[in-house]
Amino acid sequence: MRRRDFIMLVGGTAASWPLAARAQQAGKVYRIAIVHPSNPVSEFTETSSIRAWRALFQNLRRLGYREGQNLIVERYSGEGRTERYAELARLVVETKPDLIVAISTIMVKHFKATSTTIPIVGVMADPIALGLAVSRARPGGNITGVSLEAGSGEIWGKRLALLKEAVPSLSKVSYLTLRSTWEGPDGLAVREASQRIGVSLLGAPLEGTVERIAELAQEHRLPAMYPFYESAEVGGLLSYAFDSVELWRVLADSINEILKGASPAELPIYQVTKLKLIVNMKAARAIGLTIPPAFVLRADEVIE
Repeated sequence: MRRRDFIMLVGGTAASWPLAARAQQAGKVYRIAIVHPSNPVSEFTETSSIRAWRALFQNLRRLGYREGQNLIVERYSGEGRTERYAELARLVVETKPDLIVAISTIMVKHFKATSTTIPIVGVMADPIALGLAVSRARPGGNITGVSLEAGSGEIWGKRLALLKEAVPSLSKVSYLTLRSTWEGPDGLAVREASQRIGVSLLGAPLEGTVERIAELAQEHRLPAMYPFYESAEVGGLLSYAFDSVELWRVLADSINEILKGASPAELPIYQVTKLKLIVNMKAARAIGLTIPPAFVLRADEVIE
């Protein structure tokens, strides 16, 4: 695998930022690597169609970082090819950036196995259960960032129950996830939740991207529940998810703290506590599904 398979540097312009921030960063140019398991690198911008990326780069600008002046961003995508993630992590580490932003638990785990010195700001599941940190308050290593789902099996059980509530006739559900998740504690917790609500659960390894899954679900008129807000944005039916704007703001704050000299070992890992229910009525109409009105009223957001 060649390094150019993964990297594309995207230069951009941004609005002016405060004089104090300019003075603070004067003379120092930081180089960070941002790695996502599947999103195309063309989306890693302030004008992205994906709100999470917009939030990240808008908040970096708010904190005084501007590409081409005091910030170099190297963007990498694993293109959804899990067999290449380990080599991608190795290639990124070899470039010796000041900091690595790793999106998803699987990418954080690969970087942990590859470097114990480069600061890693990650978006991950439960870092304690995964052995990625000693504690959330003081991670103790080179990894910090944000944790999406402590007790993620319980949250997936809640998602499954919501899906059953939205589609009362539901009897069989396919749970698309990585094989390691399906065979681990989270997969067991979801299977137990399915038994409680009387739904048969099928496991299948996840290799594709969310957008493609949403397209296939709509094509085959299948109701689906997703763990990310963006999934509903690209056509998914239901999402029970964290607020990605809040999350990526925290991510930008962590990046800023480390670039200013903080140690990831001492920088607390932020724990997401509030999730939102999003209903995509356009997707419901596309598959001929009538969602109970009382369920729609409970939603935090309805996409028409």
